[in-house]
Amino acid sequence: MGRAKKLMPNLKRLSGKSLFPNCKNPATGVRYLNSAVEPYAAVNPTNADNLIASWQVDRYSNGAASGLAVSVSFDRGENWKTSALPLSNCVKGGISLERATDPWISFGPDGTAYLSTLAVNKTNPDSAIVSIVSKDGGKTWKKPQIIKLDTSASILNDKESITADPLIVNQAYAVWTRFKFLGGGKFKNPTWFAKTTDGAKTWKSKIIFNPGPNNNTVGSIIVANPHTGRLHHFFILVINKGTEKRSFIMQQISNDGGDSWSKGSEVTNIFLPDTVAGGVGEDLVGAFNYLSVDVRTSITVTFSPTIDPVTGDLYLVWEDARFTSGEIAEVALTRSTDGGKTWRKPIRINQSTGKPAFLPTVAVNQSGKVGVTYYQFTSATPTNALPAQFFFKLSHDKGKSFPNQATKLTKPFNLLTAPFVSGGFFIGDYQNMFVIGETFYPVFTKVNDGRDRKRTSIFTTKITPS
Repeated sequence: MGRAKKLMPNLKRLSGKSLFPNCKNPATGVRYLNSAVEPYAAVNPTNADNLIASWQVDRYSNGAASGLAVSVSFDRGENWKTSALPLSNCVKGGISLERATDPWISFGPDGTAYLSTLAVNKTNPDSAIVSIVSKDGGKTWKKPQIIKLDTSASILNDKESITADPLIVNQAYAVWTRFKFLGGGKFKNPTWFAKTTDGAKTWKSKIIFNPGPNNNTVGSIIVANPHTGRLHHFFILVINKGTEKRSFIMQQISNDGGDSWSKGSEVTNIFLPDTVAGGVGEDLVGAFNYLSVDVRTSITVTFSPTIDPVTGDLYLVWEDARFTSGEIAEVALTRSTDGGKTWRKPIRINQSTGKPAFLPTVAVNQSGKVGVTYYQFTSATPTNALPAQFFFKLSHDKGKSFPNQATKLTKPFNLLTAPFVSGGFFIGDYQNMFVIGETFYPVFTKVNDGRDRKRTSIFTTKITPS
């Protein structure tokens, strides 16, 4: 039985200096020039040599970034070409909003690349869900299209993702949360869904899940079955009762391209660590405190789902404190072998060291091996540093078990050098990993040392089980 190498693989840096060094937007908050965080990437199903990655550039302390970078490869990740996307007004000819965040990418069956972002202003309350497409593998991009725009100070669109239909050309789906603040501590935060059937030229949107007053939905992601086209909508539901907050990962299913959806069903509860920040009704930034240091990992906001490309088995990973009785967050995994009807008891993925593990991502290769990446702190003495490392673990039995030892993808780095944003030190609300055949391709943020003028950079590598 083959094993993943335990040695540190070769890394390729995708990001460089700022693409927007002279952007003149009002600099409310701290702008972390040359920072790169929160990557997402995808592989073209019509040409496995064609890869596209995107990430935030110049993150701000009070939300979003100057804009998004896009990097394209046509030789399966050996070489990359990076440029700026016209998804903020930092790019000539771009949309008029000041900042962009939350990049997401998905390829359609004809090789069309769909990319989405959340665009926001800081000089006014405007927020928009935006899409942009490429018909040539990422070399050029069409004019951005606004899916949903709100200009009210009581409304915030947030945490979008985009998924191309794997079987139907020109059809894609976007999901996000539309936060509506009613005053007096009251709010309505339903999940919105949008569908295009003309290659993102136009979109039709609607609410597909309403959590009820003063409850939250967030982190919506659609996973499509590549054989049947069935859509699995996963999201986090937060139920607020008085001062008590309970969080769940939920699922809805559509068998008709999103025209109708099942009722929400629970996949698993989320056992939050005792140190999670944020009270009932507050903005869900998903931060926890470790050794008196605030770390934003979006524990209450995001998770990572995937589907076995052959069998259709479903997998989910997320941060959870159930294995430590609420002391620290670790990485949990559950799986479904019956199309999401039932889910297995969660298992711990990371090595139990007494130190938090966070920001997990899961992927499955063509032979059913399950790979999980995550960060974990490596030291308990953050006097002038808080060392963390990025790890990869591989399951050879379809996620039933994982080895104790992990592959180290980076050397330890100091998280205290990362941008400090609302909630704590920040490298993204998510990271990413995709698969080509047997090979796993993690795409992730790494914090650089103090000698590097770029605080954080985006890296990729490849891991082929032997």
